[in-house]
This record gives sequence, structure tokens and C-alpha cells, in this order.
Amino acid sequence: MAHDSSRTGAVPPRILEIRTHGVSGTPPEQVLADEIGAMPPGDVVAVPGSLSPDRGFVHRVDAHRKPVPVGDDPNHHVWAYHWGRMTSGGWKKALWAVLVPFALINTAYAMLPAHDDTWSARLSRWAVHLLGVALTVVFTLQLSLVAYDILAYQCLGPAARPGETACLTPLGLDDHLRHNPTALAWAATGVVVLVLMIGGLVTRISDIDTRGALRPDEQADHPGARAGLARADFYDGDVTAPILRTVHGIAAPTAVTVMILVVGAPSQYWPIPVAVLGLLGAVLLIVDLWPREKLAHLGTPAGEWALRIGGFGAVVAANAVVFAVAGVRLPDQLERPADDVGARALAGADGPVWIALVVCAFSWLALCGTLLLTGSFRRRRDLPKPYRPWLFGATPLLLTGLGVMLGAGFGAGLARLIGLAGRGGSPVVVLPRVYDTIALQWGLVTVLLGAALAGFAVGVATSWWWGRNPIAECLSEVGPGGSRAGELSGVQRWNLRRRVWLATLNRYVQYPIAGFFSAAVVAALVAAIAPDHFGAPLRVLGAFALLAFVLGLGFLIQRAINNPDGAGRTLGVLWDVASFWPREGHPVVPPAYAPVVITDIVRRVRDEVARHPGTRIVLCGHSQGSLIMYAAAQRLTQTAEPVTGLALLSYGSQLQWAYGRTFPDYLDFDSHVQLTGALDGRWINLIRFTDPVGGPVLSWGLSAPDPAGTPVEGTMLTAHGAEPATGEFLGGTRTRVLAIGAERRLPDPPLAQAYPFGRGHSNYMREPIWPSLIADLTGGRERDTVDSTADRPEETAPWPRRSGPN
Repeated sequence: MAHDSSRTGAVPPRILEIRTHGVSGTPPEQVLADEIGAMPPGDVVAVPGSLSPDRGFVHRVDAHRKPVPVGDDPNHHVWAYHWGRMTSGGWKKALWAVLVPFALINTAYAMLPAHDDTWSARLSRWAVHLLGVALTVVFTLQLSLVAYDILAYQCLGPAARPGETACLTPLGLDDHLRHNPTALAWAATGVVVLVLMIGGLVTRISDIDTRGALRPDEQADHPGARAGLARADFYDGDVTAPILRTVHGIAAPTAVTVMILVVGAPSQYWPIPVAVLGLLGAVLLIVDLWPREKLAHLGTPAGEWALRIGGFGAVVAANAVVFAVAGVRLPDQLERPADDVGARALAGADGPVWIALVVCAFSWLALCGTLLLTGSFRRRRDLPKPYRPWLFGATPLLLTGLGVMLGAGFGAGLARLIGLAGRGGSPVVVLPRVYDTIALQWGLVTVLLGAALAGFAVGVATSWWWGRNPIAECLSEVGPGGSRAGELSGVQRWNLRRRVWLATLNRYVQYPIAGFFSAAVVAALVAAIAPDHFGAPLRVLGAFALLAFVLGLGFLIQRAINNPDGAGRTLGVLWDVASFWPREGHPVVPPAYAPVVITDIVRRVRDEVARHPGTRIVLCGHSQGSLIMYAAAQRLTQTAEPVTGLALLSYGSQLQWAYGRTFPDYLDFDSHVQLTGALDGRWINLIRFTDPVGGPVLSWGLSAPDPAGTPVEGTMLTAHGAEPATGEFLGGTRTRVLAIGAERRLPDPPLAQAYPFGRGHSNYMREPIWPSLIADLTGGRERDTVDSTADRPEETAPWPRRSGPN
């Protein structure tokens, strides 16, 4: 039975704004800021029945611990939902930075046409899963090279002659381990296994991954629901999560076993470990090709325990094999002087790394082919251009390729960094040849990146000439009725055009990314095929880039641990975006927060409507928070018992230019249309022309006004699809707004600075127009503000004429 939000009688309806922040965990005090002027007095405390220190609802209370209403309306309240602590703060969340390559793989998986039941879509999922396993193997093998080759052999083994090296001498282990190769082999293996265990502990599997966030009574979907973020399977978890985690847990130590066996070993040792890795790939193929409904028994308590116990036993056995093989095979290698091997590195130790990188390349090419076979773009080419998938739906290729590049670069940079420990006149630690190839690729990419940054700087400097936007300039210069609020100076005009130009770059971001990535692929091929045809300077440049990458990452982690509310929040921005999606592509990534926070909001809204019938609730989401509120609105309106009378206010949002184009299976033009209809048009998007992160969501294709006063025209999104629209000029003495459809565009800088505060991408809720937006969404009377004429249509020309150059 649907909840009825209508109410009769003379008593004004209760209005509840629930706001949530964007990335970086904005403090609740700022989210609760008053629309105009300073924040209202009172303390910020948790709403009764709130959740946990990591997340929850808060509101303002007065000295008597009573909720502080908005203005003079006792029936209007504001809550803030904060979730930033789920993605930032604490040493564990700081260590997540090492998992960036894996997070890119998992995010790329969310970009696939995952809900298609075709063979090509299933093969796409398998290709990403295989690439994720290969990247885990690359990471593990590079860690093993550091442990066995650099630390054990060159720093502590016979290659490190007394007095020649300063490697690890403060530990006091060199003299003891140099004469005990078996202990040295086990110690190096212990380091590798310990790092793998730490990675598993800081990202351990959660109940959300397998059981989901919904209760049994919340599972049913509305019969007509199609939006991915509204379907229960986004929140239900994946019954195959333990299988995927077990495969990675077996593949990592098995790769170490391969490395130990092939170092100076005859070829007959190859088939066993290769067969194990091939078997793991076959398991992934079977799981991905098998229909999900036929795997439902894995989600039962018996199936779950069987997977966990069996997986844990298999992973422990794989690690035990590593210790056994290391104790048998490695001592002989670690006893050999460096001259007997012909190099400081263990002979053949980098062979498995090459093989793992080849598997990455094979998986990536397989993903290319399967994405072409899915034909997802052909099914979406009838959509308006601003909503079509980026690069014909090829964005998963960009993220997986970048993940491999960063994953390989991290190991190479770490090896070079440890190699710098050989000081005091001793020779430089010799690295495997594969690291020279990786350094060459990074050198080529660094040159490309430098050229791109130079082009960007030129674009900023010349934005005066070609970064013009007549609409933005009119909003910022002309007062009500055509009167002037003060002409912008030359510097102010250049600054406005620069900011507008920067804000429009997000529409074209896919093209430079694609060009840069294509050049990086070419650089990788050149570095692999013809590394000797390029001079040493590029390899040196790449080595410095790798060192900068590893040192910068380490510095960021250290700062985040020491200052969780400062640098920790900065680092958390990455996880605010990447860990929104469930852990279905790669298991060794931070746990997904989206199913938890969206379910929190949905349950609280339902509880409020049940306790206070007739309450008009407005879900207000800023930036990343707009995606959360969008998903919550879908869930509340497209389940078996939809909530009626709900409203959505998004601001500084990326729902059109980013999420709608990179995750088309979860949200796109059709899901926007469906949600607009489900909300009965109660959805407003608020943006500024100078917002570099947010953008339009519900309108596109705006035309510029001419000096004769022709109004702005464009296209708006409605419950019936796309319809032409004419911009309505709204204004008062303190605000001037362009309204086209359900979109509101604000001036920046504003016409009057009576209440100065930072704008751009911030402080939307403090704009003078905010009260009228809430009134429009709730059907209530606009309460009095400092400017009683704000947000009222002008009675003069639809667009004022402005003299001077455009």
C-alpha cells in the first residue's frame, strides 16, 4: 500500500529537508547552514534513533534540546545525513590508497552492460574478472621480486658483500641471514605473505557483499521498475563474492610459487602452477557464464558456510605450498654468488611478471571484442547526445588500462625506491629488465602528460577570447528590469570567462582522456617491442616518474594517518567515488558504502512518513550526494510500496555529464525520465555556470540571447521525454536566475555580495533562491526572506539587452 503524503485541514504540512554532502565528508554544520547569512544558533546533535559514528542523521537543537526549525516556520525542519567517515579517517582507510589499481578495475566492472543476459555481456564480465586476477598476480609478483631479489639476494644474501652496501643494516639481520639461506628464504616468503594478509584484512569481505543491505520485506521491486539503482540486485550483494575472493586468494600465492620454481629451475616445473592458474580462470569463466538464478543455492546459510570454509582452506593451503617450495628451492639460489648468475638479479625471476602482463593484455583485448559484440551503444544512439555513453561505451577499457599501468608502475617504483638504499659508494641495485620496459613506458607517458598540461595552461590563458558565455555574463552583470548592478571590470570578466571555460570542460573530458590513453597504449607497445631503439633519457625520466608516484603515495598515506580530518578527507575523495559501487569486479577494494547509506535514507524516510502522515520530504543532494539521493528517490518510488509526495533537489550534480554517461546500465536518460514521472515533476536541479564539477541534468542545448532580447531556448527533460523549452528570467535585488524546465542556473559572481561566501561548487543551500525552491517542491507558500522579490518572473523583456561586446 502506497504512503499518502497529502494532508487536509488548516494546519500547514510538516516539511522535512534531508540534505547530504558530496565528496570529502563536508562537516554537518556546513550542510545545515542557513540559506542566507550566518548559520542559526544551536548545537548539532544526532537525530533520535540515528545510526553509528561513521554515518547518521543530525540536526540543530536549541538550549532546551529542541529541534531548531527553519526561520519562523515551526513545521519546517532540516536534517543532514553524513557518511564521510565511511570513506576517510583512520589508518586503515589511508592504506586503501595502495589499492587504487584494483579500485579502477572494480569501477570498470560497474560500467559494463552487467544486466544484459547475453553471452557477450557475460564474456565481458569474465574478461574484467580475468584481468583483475592477472593484475593481482602482477602486484604479487612485483612484491615477490622486491622480497626475493632485492631484499633477500642483493641486500642480505651473498650478493651483498660486507662493507659494500647499506641495505637494511639498521635491522641487524644481514650477518645472520647471509649465512642461513633457508631462514632467508622463509623470511622473504613471510614478508610477502604478511603483506597479502594485511591487504586481505583491511578489505575483508562483509555481509553486504553476499547478503546485501535489504531486509526480506524490502526485496520486492515495483513491476515497472527498470532503473539499475532502484532494483534490489544493487543492494542484495553477489552470492559469488566468496568465489571471486577465493580465486584471488589462491592466485596470489600460486604466482609466488611459479616465480620460485622457474628461478634457475628446469622446464618440467612449469605445468603444475600454470595448470592451477588455468583452472582458476576456468572457474571464473564458469561462474560468469552460469545464470545467476542457478547459483542461488550458494546464498543459503549452508552454501555460504561451505564457500567460506572451503575458500579459507584453499587459500591457507596455497600459502603453505609457498613456504614449502621456498624452503626447498630458494636456499640454493640464495647461496650463489652474484658472479655465478651473471647479474645482480636472480636469473629468470621476471619471467612470470611478463606472463602476467601478457594475460592482462589478452584480457583487455578480449574485453574490447566483447564490448563490440554487446552493441550497447547501438541501443542508445537514439538518446539525446548529452546522455549517450562516453566513447561508444568504451570507458571500461580506459579504466582497466589505467589500472594495469598504475599497478605495474607501483611495483617498479617500489623496487627502484628500495634500490636507492644501496649507498655509501656501493653499486646500484640491479633491477630486472621488465622494470626498464615499464620505466620507458612511464617516460613516454610523462612526456605526453607534460604536453597535455602545457596545452591546458594555454587554454586557461586564452579563455578571454574563446571562453565566452553570453548567458553567464548577462546573469552576472545585469540587474532586475535591465538596470545595471555594475559592469564587470576587465580582470573580473577574464576571471568569469576562465571559470566558465573550466566548468564546460567536463562535457569534453572523454576526448582528451581517450587520446591520452591511446597514446599510452602505443607507448606500452613501443616500450615492449623496441625498448632499445629509444635513448636512456626516457627511461631515466620514467624512473623519476615512478619514484615520484610511490613517494607521493607514501607521503599522502602518512599525512592521512596523522591528520585524518585534513589530508584523510582529501584522500577520501577517491573512495567517495570509487567505493560507491559493489565489490563485484575485484574483491580487494574498500567495501561499498552506497547500499548502506541509500538503505539508511530509504528506511528513515519510510519511518517518518509512517509516524507523521502528510510530511513533505525533500531529498537534497550535493555533488556525489546527488547520486545517493537520486538512488534513494528511485528506491522509494519504484518498489512494491512506493512513497508518494516525495521531492528531489540536486545541486552541483554529475548525474548527466559523468554518471549518466559512464554507468548507463545504472542511470541514464530513460531512468531520469522514469524518476521525473514517479516524482510527478518534483525534481529541480540547481547549478552555476562556474561550477567545475557539477553541471546540467535536466536541460541541454541552450541558445545564447542576441542583443534584441531573444529569450534563451533549449530542450528540457520531462516525464514524457525531451521537449523544447524557453528560458524564464527570474530575478530580484539579490538574485538572478535562469529557469529552463526544472533547471535553475545561478550567476557567479552574484549581483549583490550582502552575504559573501564561497561559491563555485560549494554552498548552494546558502543561496537566496533556496527557500523558493523548497516551496516549489513542497507546494507551500514561499516564506519571507530578506529579498521578497527573489525568484519572481520579471515583467519586462524575457532577456535584458546589454551593451558592449559579447
